[in-house]
Amino acid sequence: MLEREMLTPREAAYIRLELQLRLGVIPRLRNGILLKNWKAGPMKGCPRLPSAIASLIERGLVEVRKPDSFQPSRAYFTSLGIASITAAVQNSRLFPPDRYGHLLRELLHDVVE
Repeated sequence: MLEREMLTPREAAYIRLELQLRLGVIPRLRNGILLKNWKAGPMKGCPRLPSAIASLIERGLVEVRKPDSFQPSRAYFTSLGIASITAAVQNSRLFPPDRYGHLLRELLHDVVE
């Protein structure tokens, strides 16, 4: 895998935070990562991009889309991003299987389909 396709430690930490189980709800990669919007100022209505997401966008691993005007923006992994997250999730030190096994199952299930 090329260097630009690998997740940095900061990006991996952000993805772990956003895709961990919360209150029994299993987050899905296909649903994207919810982004907050600016509420005031010159950037009002635009998505706030954490530095990890901005880095992923620069390298073409993530793209930001807004489904419609009533829903918030979300960051979706591109095909290159899916390849990089698949490699990262297979590393049990970065993504412990007992806490992030749902991601690996989702990724492997999508490959099989």
